Amino acid sequence: MAKKLDWNRYLDNLAGNPKDNQIAAATKLAPSTISRWRAGQAPNPSHAVAVARAFGGHPLGALVAGGYLTNDDLDAIFDGKAIAQLMSVDDFDTAFLAAEVARRLNQAK
Repeated sequence: MAKKLDWNRYLDNLAGNPKDNQIAAATKLAPSTISRWRAGQAPNPSHAVAVARAFGGHPLGALVAGGYLTNDDLDAIFDGKAIAQLMSVDDFDTAFLAAEVARRLNQAK
């Protein structure tokens, strides 16, 4: 079973490993909004979706991390199929994949 992904962990794992001020700029949200999230406040759903879209993620993943959907909800949406069965590495461009590999290598240090 996958670990529950909370909102701060979701932010920490965004493609490109952006700083909080970069998240604010990319989403056109106030830096104080990001600070409130870091202090434990949940994002509102539209902000969660904005973050996902700004960093090439799927909005459903952000809504799960934000606490608005559960993995059971996703199972119902995808008729029990894992997202991995619905997407392929070919669905992502090379720049996105390279940035993700770099992020994971940096995180492993």
